[in-house]
Amino acid sequence: MSNWLSSISARWIAPLLIRIQDRARWWPLGIFPVRSSVSIRSLTIQGIDIELHFPPGEFDRQQWEIKHLYHDDPYQLRQVPKDVRTVLDIGGNVGLFAILARHFLPNAIIHCYEPNPGLKSVIEANTSNLQIQVFNEGVGRHASKATMDRGGPTLEGATVESDDGNITITAIANAISRLGGTVDLLKMDCEGAEWPILDDAA
Repeated sequence: MSNWLSSISARWIAPLLIRIQDRARWWPLGIFPVRSSVSIRSLTIQGIDIELHFPPGEFDRQQWEIKHLYHDDPYQLRQVPKDVRTVLDIGGNVGLFAILARHFLPNAIIHCYEPNPGLKSVIEANTSNLQIQVFNEGVGRHASKATMDRGGPTLEGATVESDDGNITITAIANAISRLGGTVDLLKMDCEGAEWPILDDAA
């Protein structure tokens, strides 16, 4: 009898519990998926319901991105101490990291930088009710101007420094100063520009 029960448990019960546990991970965000292929169009963050907005033609790619950021947790936001005071998000895209940072860090000051002018209305719509300050600027080692390389999806967009560019690049020192002079959590995803920024030892 015990072998029969063990077989049933291994074949049916254990996989079912794994699926339930996997889907239950989304419950704190107000998402109750029946299937694993759920589309995420809205979230509940700190009791606030927000509708997500995405750039035209990027719904599928952005769906993968938010599922990756929350479920796989590559930035390990679940491990960050809850008393973190300041978060600097460089390369915010549509604001998904900043939104999840607000979920995990309800009391933090969050500044999010995204230089792509075409994403300004999208990221502001996604974050406007969450006390996240958005800057439609890039961040660099020093203040400058730039243009945006628009050759592909916005998640792969990159700035190119140019004296006559229409994009403001603020110095990393200024971005830190805006946060009060300290950064407890720094997230950078700016398509290869990370290393020059980190070269600024000041």
